[in-house]
Amino acid sequence: MQPLMMVHSDFGSVGPPAAPEGIVLRTFRDGDEQAWADIVNTTDLGGNYDVTKVREYFAGRPRFDPEGVFLAFDAGTNQPLATASASWLSAFGRPRPLVDMLAARSEAKGAGLGNLLCQAALNYFGRRGEGEVVLKTDDHRIPAIVVYLQLGFRPMRFVRGEDHAARWEAVFKELSGKCGPLKFSGRGGPVKVGVLGLRRGATIAVHADASPAGTVVLGCDTFEDVRRSFTEKFADAKVESRYEALLDSDIDAVIVASDCPNHAGDAIAAMRAGKDVLSEVTAFHTPAEGVALVEAVEKTRRAYMMAENSMYNNRMKELTYLAFTGVLGEMQYAEGDYIHDVRDLLLRDGKRYWRSWQPPIFYCTHQLGPILRACGCRPSLVVGMHTGSKIEGTQGGMDAGAMLIQCSGGGVIRILSHFSVIRKPESHWICYYGTKATLETMDQWVDKVRLYDSRNKHAFERERCAFGPTSYRPTGRDGRDLTTVGHGGSDERVMEYWIESLANGLVMPVDVYEASDMTLPGILAYRSSITGAQPINVPDLRLEGDRDSCRADRARPDPADPFRLIDA
Repeated sequence: MQPLMMVHSDFGSVGPPAAPEGIVLRTFRDGDEQAWADIVNTTDLGGNYDVTKVREYFAGRPRFDPEGVFLAFDAGTNQPLATASASWLSAFGRPRPLVDMLAARSEAKGAGLGNLLCQAALNYFGRRGEGEVVLKTDDHRIPAIVVYLQLGFRPMRFVRGEDHAARWEAVFKELSGKCGPLKFSGRGGPVKVGVLGLRRGATIAVHADASPAGTVVLGCDTFEDVRRSFTEKFADAKVESRYEALLDSDIDAVIVASDCPNHAGDAIAAMRAGKDVLSEVTAFHTPAEGVALVEAVEKTRRAYMMAENSMYNNRMKELTYLAFTGVLGEMQYAEGDYIHDVRDLLLRDGKRYWRSWQPPIFYCTHQLGPILRACGCRPSLVVGMHTGSKIEGTQGGMDAGAMLIQCSGGGVIRILSHFSVIRKPESHWICYYGTKATLETMDQWVDKVRLYDSRNKHAFERERCAFGPTSYRPTGRDGRDLTTVGHGGSDERVMEYWIESLANGLVMPVDVYEASDMTLPGILAYRSSITGAQPINVPDLRLEGDRDSCRADRARPDPADPFRLIDA
């Protein structure tokens, strides 16, 4: 059973912390380990901490910052009374700010210190520009829940596939009206989902429909046989042949799984119709479409997510976890390959279509996405090259594309997309070189990673080598073995993260800005590859000036000759 969770999304309603008379509020500093242990060990959070264990605990916390650990002391006796931490939690598909380890000694009960310390943590995140904070709690922690509710936290109904409505109703019954009626964050109920593009769309929509947070009610596709197949999977859903009919319905959200060149336009149309969006990769096909997509999200204030599922298989989750917790250090260099012979998919009903001419390097998010998420940087400069059309069955398109990316943090990334290749099985591989350790994901069919960390002496001794790797099978860090489900478990996770984030009113796991950072390098690397491998700056669509430079850039590959650009 998952813990109860709450979220706060309105820091403006919470003022800065002001310690009452007789209380000293300050942040953690060297020498406070025993004071922190003295508080926590007296509560149900206790773990028999001593100075050594406290140091080990904080050393293992993601992005630990002593300025985010708050302690309240008795001003007269200097006795430690209460504590709380501004920490981080990987939840619902992304790192999220977390109020954690709120604890108070029994003699401090009723002094309002829980409220004070939560205010301090919220203020910490607010000053750093964060838009939401989550926390975990338990059904029996009624006094703490009262504090959270009074500060403006709201209960989340859906957590890790569980519906917590009944548990929260029981909590509010015990509160006896102290904090008003139960009001969940977000919608407070399941999301009604429509699906555009019922080939890939139906495959991933199954996971949204299986969640208590969502229900698939409508599908849309121009092909009658595909619509028929959809109704066999979703017996209670209706189908339409026109997208306009889907948008005119009362659905809450659209899964955009249409043809890749149409993703941006279809997503924009959905948001303008008042629908939230989950878009298949890639997010857009031209820089101008990228600007239009970003501005549609901002103007309509609808939730948008790009469904970059590869970040959520066990191997890629291990990469992002080790980077997030500081094990790997700062990224120096990374490589990512996506090798998939798709020549059998390059014709539809015997005719060329978008897969026949789309440059392989456009489709770069499966390799680039996990690396960018791990390093926390954005791409700033790209150089691209292609291999031409050498393999029989390529239908006149490019066999493969590669690019080098200079990142904002100074690191370098090399990416390969190879779609016409003499190789089986497919390969999705990443190697991430950090300043502290290196992680290689090996091949997706092995489902193992290799960690090279010179600090891990005992692991190297087990491997009988001085500086060799530790190989192991990652678990996804969530207690679930999903390796046999849709793309190594990534389909189920990406849909759970999206539908629960949407239902709970959370920031999207892969928002439109991160989607732009993952999509633009492929577009520009293709242009570099057909113009003599010229370096091209990657615009940041968060910035108005960069948007203006892209607003009229509608150039795209010529479907008749993908080795040249046309202005669409």
